[in-house]
Amino acid sequence: MCFTPYYVTHQQGVKCPYDNHFTQRTVEDSETLFYGGFHQKFDISNYSPYLARCGKCNFLGTEDDFKKKYSKEEMDYILKVSNKHAHQKLDNNAAIYRVVIEMKKELNHPKIEIAEVMLAELFFELDPEKRKDKIPELLGYLEHIELEDGSYQDKYHSNLSYSISQYKQEVSGE
Repeated sequence: MCFTPYYVTHQQGVKCPYDNHFTQRTVEDSETLFYGGFHQKFDISNYSPYLARCGKCNFLGTEDDFKKKYSKEEMDYILKVSNKHAHQKLDNNAAIYRVVIEMKKELNHPKIEIAEVMLAELFFELDPEKRKDKIPELLGYLEHIELEDGSYQDKYHSNLSYSISQYKQEVSGE
């Protein structure tokens, strides 16, 4: 039996918050297949963990990061880090997701945004040891997501419970 590969594409376009340059690209294969099922399965927010980069200034972030307003200090920081990693590919690259995670942490973005980028990072991390090392950090973000009223709940969504238990099993080796 022979299976034909299934290719899906998604047009991604973003307008840079720094220089208003519009960048468009086609996202293919596992990136689209992953995210297509990701939001249906987990339904964690309307946030999009697709990564994008401005074709002019190298501003790097998620699609939603391109829609935000930044102070001069925040923008300087983002551009400094973005330019340092301008050579790294965006697609299927766990390392570039880690760069975005660290920027979001530094800029005090909401925990749910950080957790979603961590989920994407884990999906693309192929090294089992690195993956195992990153799971506890993700679990910490998923298990204690701050609600809008400032309170916390143990699990952000009941349908994340399965994912959390699977990651715990992966870490424990069971």
